[in-house]
Amino acid sequence: MRKQWQAACMVADISDYSGHRVVVGSEEVALFRVGKVLYAVGNFDPFSQAHIISRGVVSEIDGRIAVASPVFKQHFDLTTGFCLEDPSLRINVYSVRVRYGLVEVNPTPLCVFRRV
Repeated sequence: MRKQWQAACMVADISDYSGHRVVVGSEEVALFRVGKVLYAVGNFDPFSQAHIISRGVVSEIDGRIAVASPVFKQHFDLTTGFCLEDPSLRINVYSVRVRYGLVEVNPTPLCVFRRV
C-alpha cells in the first residue's frame, strides 16, 4: 500500500533548473523544477555513495531531462531514474504534485534504486 502524500516545500522554494533537497519520511529526495514541471528523485548517488543529486546540473540530453551528479558527472533521467551512461543503475523516482502552491511527495518510490 502506498503511503499518503507528504508536504515537502513551497513551489517558490525551487528555482528553475535547480535542485532542492527535502526529507520525505526517512528518505532524502531531490526536487527539480523545469518550467512548470516538477520531478522528485532520490538524492542518493550510487556512484559516489553520497546524498548529493540535488546539487547536480539539470540539462536535456537526447530529448530527456536529466541531472548530472556533481561528483562523477553521470546523468540520471529525471522521469525514469535510469543512469544514461550505465543503464544497469537507477535512482529512486517519486510521485510529486502541487496543491495550493505546496509541493507534496508520495514517500513510496515509483521506481526503486537497484543494480540490474
